[in-house]
Amino acid sequence: MAATCRPGWYQPAVVDYARLDSDNRALVNLLDRIGVELNGGRALELRLEQDQINRWIAARDEWPEAVGRVDLGDLRSPQVLLLSGNRARLAAMVERGGFGVVLSCDVRFELDGEKLLIYWEQFRAGLLPAPRALIEEALSRSARSSALRAAAESGRLSLPNRWVWPNGKPEFVFRAIEISDGTARIELTPTGSRGAP
Repeated sequence: MAATCRPGWYQPAVVDYARLDSDNRALVNLLDRIGVELNGGRALELRLEQDQINRWIAARDEWPEAVGRVDLGDLRSPQVLLLSGNRARLAAMVERGGFGVVLSCDVRFELDGEKLLIYWEQFRAGLLPAPRALIEEALSRSARSSALRAAAESGRLSLPNRWVWPNGKPEFVFRAIEISDGTARIELTPTGSRGAP
C-alpha cells in the first residue's frame, strides 16, 4: 500500500483560471525575451520560480497556440520541485493496475565542458523506492525520445551543450544552471552560429 500512498510533498498545481491570462503572458514574454537576446547575440540570465513553472505545466493545454503543446502521454498531474544541490524532483501520477501511483525521480544537473549531464538519482513509487524497470516502462510509454529511455537505464543522460533556439535558429549553450530550494537560475550564451533551417 505504501506504493499507492500519495507523498505529502506531492501537490501538483491545477489550472488557476484567475491567473491564466497573466501566466500565459509571462510565458510568452519569457520565450520572446530569450529569442530577442539570443538573436541579438547577447547572453541572458533567467530566474525561474517553482510555483510559476508548475502553474505553466498545469495550464499546458491552455497555452497560446504560438507556444505549442506538450504531450505527456500516460503521465497525469505533473509536478516539478526545485531542490538544493542543482537537483529537481519530477513527479506525475500514472495508473497501475487500477490504482493511481505517484512516480517520482530526482535528477541532478551538471555542466561538464561541452556536455550537459543529467543524473537520475532516486526513483520512487508513492513512498517506496521504485524499481528502475517501473520508471523505464513509464518512460518508454511517455517519452518520445530514445535518449530519455536510455538515460533511465544508464542513470545518466549526457547531452551536447549546444542548442538551437527555434525562433531565428541562434545556437546557444548553457553557461550556468544553479538550482536551489524553489528557484532555478540559468545562464544562456549565444555561440554566434546559426542552426540548420
